[in-house]
Amino acid sequence: MGIVGIFGPQEKVTAEYVQSICDTMEIPHISVREDPGESSEPRGLSLNLYPHVSSLSRIYDQLVTEFKWKSFAILYENTDSLIRMHLLMKRWDAHGNSAFMFHLGHGPNYRQAMQEIKASEIENIIIDCSYKILSKVLSQAQQVGILSDKYKVIVTSLDLQTLNLEPYQYSGVNFTGLRLIDPEDPIVQRTLDKHKNEWGLDDPSQLRVEPALMYDAVQLFARAFKQLKDAIKGDVKKLPCDGSDRWEHGLSLSNFMRSTEARGLSGFVKFDRDGLRSNIQLDVVRLTENGLIKIGVWNSTTGQKIDWMLETNTKKTDVDLSLQNKTFIVLISLTAPYGMEKESSTILTGNERYEGFGIDIIDRISHILGFNYTLQVESDYGSENKKTGKWSGMLGKIMAEVSIGHQVISL
Repeated sequence: MGIVGIFGPQEKVTAEYVQSICDTMEIPHISVREDPGESSEPRGLSLNLYPHVSSLSRIYDQLVTEFKWKSFAILYENTDSLIRMHLLMKRWDAHGNSAFMFHLGHGPNYRQAMQEIKASEIENIIIDCSYKILSKVLSQAQQVGILSDKYKVIVTSLDLQTLNLEPYQYSGVNFTGLRLIDPEDPIVQRTLDKHKNEWGLDDPSQLRVEPALMYDAVQLFARAFKQLKDAIKGDVKKLPCDGSDRWEHGLSLSNFMRSTEARGLSGFVKFDRDGLRSNIQLDVVRLTENGLIKIGVWNSTTGQKIDWMLETNTKKTDVDLSLQNKTFIVLISLTAPYGMEKESSTILTGNERYEGFGIDIIDRISHILGFNYTLQVESDYGSENKKTGKWSGMLGKIMAEVSIGHQVISL
């Protein structure tokens, strides 16, 4: 018997101790855990299949950029959260871009920080916490009232899809998340079908990230070890467990793993020369009344933008259910030819008092999508408060879903 590699462990202090021993004895060390404090410097003979914090920080920053959030709250758990959020924390500037930090506290009651966010009237929120408390955090956020149609929320956990999100599907909140594992990937579906009895899972969306990464790590190690055996004449010498010698094949095996590329449960598995996961693909998902749907894709190699899915990929029922039978306030300015008061010899009431190009458009749309509307005159287009990032006047009345003036603005 002998040793040719070590997988894990997941606990931070123990993992660092094991990595140190492996580096000394030149034994490959394979990790599958998130480590925000992990250096991006060369890692000796260690590999980590979990996306590095530098990659995750970029996608969070990219989401905020593409959502055009100027001011937002970061609801964070600990110092690990601050490391993940470091790019977003740099966004303060004189043009009104601001990141406001709210510490969740030690629990199990996290409501105080949420109530502070609600009182601040910040409507864009990032929730960054461990999977262990995420379900409780979301539940309490709903109780406090920051998971409603007034708010836009990003949840950073890559295991979001494994939670029961049904309690939030009908809240109207604009709820965005990320996932590393695509439950519709044929590899995921075939693998789960093969192992569902021993894994105790029936639904691919219930597969958590770290177990999936461990499966990918074992498959990758097996391929690399076969390459090592094929490259060496004779038997591969194993390292005795009770000795202090260095393993003569350790560096070669580690290099084979770094150069091996494969598709696994977590997508395309590839490493850079420093032993960090590269070419990572993350799905951007949004919560609808039909559950989570994929709305975009981000790749760490070409990560300057998110590739958004076409709107046709959103189920028609999602659109129908979100608008049908609802009543909206539509703000108008009396600006010809978009909105004007009707000239009439009789007294007109309600929407009949107004006519114009923009009003004809909103009336036609309301018939197609089945919603009702009330026209309301607003003379002030609005101006931005540089400190809060909020607008007054027509643009500031976010309670109105549609405004009509020199242009039609859908909010």
